[in-house]
Amino acid sequence: MLEAMACGTRVLISGVGSVTEIIENSHNGLILESNDPPMRSNRIIQLLDDPHSLKRIAGNALQYVASCFDFAKVLVIWIELLVRLLDC
Repeated sequence: MLEAMACGTRVLISGVGSVTEIIENSHNGLILESNDPPMRSNRIIQLLDDPHSLKRIAGNALQYVASCFDFAKVLVIWIELLVRLLDC
């Protein structure tokens, strides 16, 4: 999911598990009810009819990944983790 977001791909997910901690519905992705196929279909059709929203959501997803998973930030986190593990 994060890789798709980093590529600027629109993300549609079922609202299960921890993915809802990352996806803000209609902001950086779409959360669809997993047990309501007609609703899912209607929501996808609505989105296809609204290219502006699709572009906005994709841009927000890309911005989210870039800000939260920047290489320099992740590197610092890994170094801090390794230092803590080696100090034990």
